[in-house]
Amino acid sequence: MNADRLKGIIALGEAVDREFKSDRRKISDAEIYEEVVAMANADGGVLLIGVENDGTISGAQPRHEETTDPIRLQSAIFNNTSPNINTRISVPEVQGRKVIAIEVDIYPEICATAQGKAIRRIIGPDGKPATVPFLPHDQRSRRVDLGLIDFSAQLMGDSSFDSFDPLEFERLRQTITRLRGDQSLKDLSNEEIAKALRLVETQGDRLVPNVAGLLLLGREEIVRKLLPTHEVHFQVLDAQGDVKVNDVFHRPLLHVLSEVESRFAARNEEREVMVGMFRVPVPDYSPIGFREALSNALLHRDYTCNSRLLYTNWISVENLYHWMN
Repeated sequence: MNADRLKGIIALGEAVDREFKSDRRKISDAEIYEEVVAMANADGGVLLIGVENDGTISGAQPRHEETTDPIRLQSAIFNNTSPNINTRISVPEVQGRKVIAIEVDIYPEICATAQGKAIRRIIGPDGKPATVPFLPHDQRSRRVDLGLIDFSAQLMGDSSFDSFDPLEFERLRQTITRLRGDQSLKDLSNEEIAKALRLVETQGDRLVPNVAGLLLLGREEIVRKLLPTHEVHFQVLDAQGDVKVNDVFHRPLLHVLSEVESRFAARNEEREVMVGMFRVPVPDYSPIGFREALSNALLHRDYTCNSRLLYTNWISVENLYHWMN
């Protein structure tokens, strides 16, 4: 990292991926290891030692006798983190003062210090970046995000094949027909469809649904009981931001997709455009684009988190559409 890049980073201010540390009192090695772990458990970033919170460059004290050896500091971080974290360290000089810049990449697994301390970077309640404990339930969500565990494959031991709604199997068959999916699935029995799509596992003489199975085909009362984090809101706001419609769904995903799409279609106005001799209807928003964005939001969300999905008319729909493209 050279001086120009350093000044550019400082000008952006602190964020989840940018941490400034004053070194007036010479921060400990342990504190450096912890901050590196916190960034590795988020999206990576850069730790600047010798910079005040307001961006003032106060300078870093030498860590190895009369100087700071980037290789020795890199080695110390590597040997005091678990798993061992590789960093890129440089000591650029700005305004006659040296700054220790430690660049950390996002890590593909949960990290901790060699002493077992796991922390992470977040945006705190005050809207400012903070370093907080990395609690077990947060670690589970992180593993889901990293693809280390598949929460959707977890078996729901308190359920049985009767937890599935027969009507949802019919909805699935109709969806396969409408979207031209694998037509061979339509002729299978309900049990065979569930097995083919890996929505169940055999335990002894019974079929046990997994999370994906209940989310896709479960009875509403079972979904509410066993998957309380599954809740979808469809809202319509007026020009002043007041809520005019607030529909809440706890039904399985295919049902929710159908309900939200129908509400969107009812509000997606069209206007006709003349193309030669033909009048071509042009909707305000692409139905295909909205369906793709909605499917991604529902299917890619972290169902281990107790949070709600919110779809607001016009502005948020437009954001979803542009995000997809």
